[in-house]
Amino acid sequence: LLTLLAPENGEDHIDAGEELISGLEKVIEFPTRMKPRILCLHGAGSNNEVTSYQIEGLKLTNRFNCVFIHAPHATACAVGLDERITGPFYSW
Repeated sequence: LLTLLAPENGEDHIDAGEELISGLEKVIEFPTRMKPRILCLHGAGSNNEVTSYQIEGLKLTNRFNCVFIHAPHATACAVGLDERITGPFYSW
């Protein structure tokens, strides 16, 4: 993203040459570096909500973009999971 602002002296342009370069250095905004992606897969009889909850303590989202994908097959939930998390649940 390149943002050009009016010069501080109130003029409506910045002269070419060194002034232009020094003016641009003040207003160029560099996008944040893209974080690496991690594919987060849940276990059998689980879902993305469970996986998201499980990785919260690892603080991965500070350094990575976590990508969650549901398994393709609907299934019953893993033992004890339905008391804490709502379905649907999936399996690979």
